Amino acid sequence: MNRKSGRILGPFRIAFLYLGDVIGAGFASGRETWQYFGIFGKNAVSGIAIATFLFASMGVMTAYLAEKLDTADMGKIILPVRSELASDILGRVTAFIIYIALISMSAAGGSLLNQQLGLPVPVGGAIVVFLVIVTMLGDFERVSAVFTYVIPILFLAVAGVSFYVFAAFEPAGNPITTKPAAMASTWYLSGAVYVAYNIIGTVPINAKSSLHAKNRGSAMAGVILGGCSLGLLGLLLTLALQKDASVADALDLPMLGFADKISPALGVIFAAVLFVSIYSSATGTYYGFCSKLKNDDRKKYKIIFFALLGFLLGLGGFRNIVTYVYPVMGYVGILVIILTTVNFFRVLIESKRGIKFND
Repeated sequence: MNRKSGRILGPFRIAFLYLGDVIGAGFASGRETWQYFGIFGKNAVSGIAIATFLFASMGVMTAYLAEKLDTADMGKIILPVRSELASDILGRVTAFIIYIALISMSAAGGSLLNQQLGLPVPVGGAIVVFLVIVTMLGDFERVSAVFTYVIPILFLAVAGVSFYVFAAFEPAGNPITTKPAAMASTWYLSGAVYVAYNIIGTVPINAKSSLHAKNRGSAMAGVILGGCSLGLLGLLLTLALQKDASVADALDLPMLGFADKISPALGVIFAAVLFVSIYSSATGTYYGFCSKLKNDDRKKYKIIFFALLGFLLGLGGFRNIVTYVYPVMGYVGILVIILTTVNFFRVLIESKRGIKFND
């Protein structure tokens, strides 16, 4: 790529890419925000503050490393040692972990259409995977173009419904019955684990968007805006869900339940919004996985094959993935955060010493 000719992304488009990578069904529906924040009551706000700081910080470090190292390779962004073999191995392992996100989004699509329309679970997952394949065959440029138009509408819709529920609904006073995940048993640990399992998938998309940024300032502003926007939306969702713990506890997609309470028509609209959020997150994270596939004539067939495999694996159910698989991913993600932080300070110090990284 000609770096100068490829620098087309301003802060908002970069923020949209960051948002789109994270705001999947678990986030937009309130399933994740309830499981990892809402169930801790008043401490939820503190957990969200930790998550917001980590989202913004990781975005900044990823953008800086991508610019300085002139790469979007996950292994080179994360690993704080110069080793092509180690970077390649780590990148491939990370890509496999990211692949789980496609599986979960396929499962979420099935849960959504089943809960809202009564359709068989495989139908929703099949539609999600089909849309992801079509988008991915256009590579980064198509992903960026789709997110530019979709994510602002998605953000405003979820924020608007959440704010209405928070402002208009009286507290139901029902006790919280959802138990914390074993690996995210406290509010401060839960906030870190939540970011950690989400952040793995954002590394390749944030790195790539930073390389396409108009300049370093645009890249930094974009990832900070994206990270803070995630925190704001998480706060609005949590405050809304805490109005009635029985709804949040009972449903796979609790915000859809609140939307149905407001109006059946709004429920249908919000279901469509959630479906778009599932598609956007699945596309963003799957892009990270596909970035490690060999760029040859067979790549498009591999994209199709692994997407279809993800659909089949996603038939195991969305709630089970959120509760049991995501915390495990979170602990791997914590390791990614630590390594990326060490690599960031290594490159920062060496840069100040005048050391070049791409000789």
